[in-house]
Amino acid sequence: MDIAPIPFQSKKILFVIDSLCGGGAEAVVIRLAEVLVSQGFDVRIIIFANIIEYEIDPRVVITVFDRDQHKTKWMTYAALGKQVKKYIAEQGPFNLIIANLLFTHRVMMATKLPDVHYCIHTSYHTVHFAHLTGLKKWWKIKKFKSRFNDKNLIFVSKGAQDEVVKKIGVIPKSTRVIYNPFPIHQLKEKSLEPIDISEPYFLHVGRFQKQKRHDVLLKLFKKSNVKDKLVLIGTGIDEKKQAIEDLAHQLGIYNQLVFLGFQENPQKYMRNAIALLLSSECEGFSNVIVESLICETPVIALKCPSGPEEILSGELKQYLFEMNDHAGFAAKVYEVSQRPRKISSQIARVERFDENVVVPMYASLCK
Repeated sequence: MDIAPIPFQSKKILFVIDSLCGGGAEAVVIRLAEVLVSQGFDVRIIIFANIIEYEIDPRVVITVFDRDQHKTKWMTYAALGKQVKKYIAEQGPFNLIIANLLFTHRVMMATKLPDVHYCIHTSYHTVHFAHLTGLKKWWKIKKFKSRFNDKNLIFVSKGAQDEVVKKIGVIPKSTRVIYNPFPIHQLKEKSLEPIDISEPYFLHVGRFQKQKRHDVLLKLFKKSNVKDKLVLIGTGIDEKKQAIEDLAHQLGIYNQLVFLGFQENPQKYMRNAIALLLSSECEGFSNVIVESLICETPVIALKCPSGPEEILSGELKQYLFEMNDHAGFAAKVYEVSQRPRKISSQIARVERFDENVVVPMYASLCK
């Protein structure tokens, strides 16, 4: 792909990510890009699948290099890396390059460019290594360390950093913990929009995928003995949704479920929920916890690796439960259903996640 160079006008920032589908890491990249471009930065995004599920400020330049045109993953990494390196040479110099998500990390490592920052959005040890044993685990960790040693790493939570640096043993060139940015004022405004649900309900927001553990969510909800609705916002492959429906039938709670699919404004449902429930086996950060607290709605969560414990701190620890404490979680759901309450911004300390606090941390990485 031949791209005419653009004259250098301001500091240039390049985000590289698999796609711009409706996921948490993708939303973070878009938010960072839009705030930075509004501040006068020249912001570009490279994606490897032409999937864009968000409206994006047209000043952010998006380029697609198609990953599906290559036969094997090894050819894909090398070929895409060559394309990206050419793009950077023609369009640069860039003052900051940030790679997001595992596939993109591999592509950017293939470029062998020295100043790339690799953003870690998830609990790598829990997702990729915790279920392995023996030689296979040793070998995969060895490969992971060889890739990420001596790299500039950004982590979305201290827990994610600890998993990579302490548990896996990566020795990075540099590390920064930067929480995800949130447009707090805008989200509060959106949360005030009306909804079409009149009955009291609990809420879960997340894709239908294994990491979110909808099976655990339904069992905990059943154990709580509440009669309120459980609203599920999210999408996924049909088989995953069917498995959720089947389990709900088995547990006798199917009639309490409400499937809303993807929602452009989940905040209005957060504002009106009794509480947000989180049953994930791991989270890098958990955007939905912060969004719910911005909407002044409590979050009852299992203490999965990284993320929740850093957000639900202080007075909010009462809503956080060890992964095996299903009885405590269910009891809290019942207690909250009987005495609903709102969470003030002061208690939630959400200001630390405001985009006006977070984005300058990224801007400061510009060379």
